[in-house]
Amino acid sequence: MANPNRKMATLRTIDALTPIADADRIELAHIGGWNVVVGKGEYAPGDTIVYFEIDTFFPEGDKRYAFLTNRGVKTMIVENPDGTTTELHGYVLKTAKLRKQVSQGLVLSPQECGIDDIARYGDVAKHPDVSAECGVREYVAPMPVGSYGIVGRFDNRIANRTDAERIQNVSEKAWQAMKQVPFHATVKVDGTSTTLCYDVAGTPHVFGHNYELGVEDGMIGAEILAAYEMSGIAQWCREHPNCAVQGEFVGPKLNGNRLNLTTRRILAFAVWTRDSDGGRRRKTDAYDIGFAQRFAESFVPTPNGPDGKPLTSLDWFDTPADLIEFVSRTARGYVTKGRLDEGVVLHYEDDGSADAATLHDEIGVNMEVKVISNRYLLKEK
Repeated sequence: MANPNRKMATLRTIDALTPIADADRIELAHIGGWNVVVGKGEYAPGDTIVYFEIDTFFPEGDKRYAFLTNRGVKTMIVENPDGTTTELHGYVLKTAKLRKQVSQGLVLSPQECGIDDIARYGDVAKHPDVSAECGVREYVAPMPVGSYGIVGRFDNRIANRTDAERIQNVSEKAWQAMKQVPFHATVKVDGTSTTLCYDVAGTPHVFGHNYELGVEDGMIGAEILAAYEMSGIAQWCREHPNCAVQGEFVGPKLNGNRLNLTTRRILAFAVWTRDSDGGRRRKTDAYDIGFAQRFAESFVPTPNGPDGKPLTSLDWFDTPADLIEFVSRTARGYVTKGRLDEGVVLHYEDDGSADAATLHDEIGVNMEVKVISNRYLLKEK
């Protein structure tokens, strides 16, 4: 299910342009942490542009994006609030490689997108979201054939929606704070995001990214619950009704099963707790409470740093680009031997410091940053 907080089209500024070896007609635009191949001479440093992130879904028939027709048409199933679904058709933006240069995203002028009055959006440095004006959204691959069984919206009283900021979007200020605040790292798994909890009456509640799913036979929620049961995590949740566990539902016929798993299973990555009186909820370090150790086979692996030990420091890396390069080179075989992993997620701890407050403000309340492997994007997607 789509991430409602993700900005697929934003107003930004081109920071710099650099040449591409052996290329006469194209050059590389640098936009924050993103690198995008553009036509040579089309833009200049300082230009305000519309930047479209990878995974943007462009609707078929919109004349503004007719040049994307050669990418092939994808189908997307959109879930409506009333439980019905709508089938959409369009083009999906993916990572590309041109003249040995990785290109992530698309750059268009505001005028090409029908945006004439840039001033009304305020400070471009804050990356104003213009997804609605551009008619685009995040692409999410269709779930397996069958009933979603939507029974309600995601309950924010239980946990936050999974929402990790991409490393390319962090500011220099946030990057420096990331190097000071404690974190633990997990391998990023390409699956279907889920959340499970039990209420005090012993009733299970299974959530996708945006909605609560029914658990009757034949519904995807029932399959997710069965996977939690098989791992033993469901029993733990029954014993801890003030807790919720989040994980990726992975396996055959889910997101292409790129990890080549033979059965559907859960790989948990976060635990949320609520005060016994039903008050404040907070994300808890799954290692501190022994959850990750107890369910080691069903918890996402911990990636190693350059020294071969679990990654707990960013002192190895001068820039976010260095971290991306390292993850792209090493994220392989943590889940399935010989298979590329999607990347790494850094889970930051709110230690009460000024740097932690900076991260809270800059990357969101979940204080998570994801680093996606370029090799994975190019080969697997």
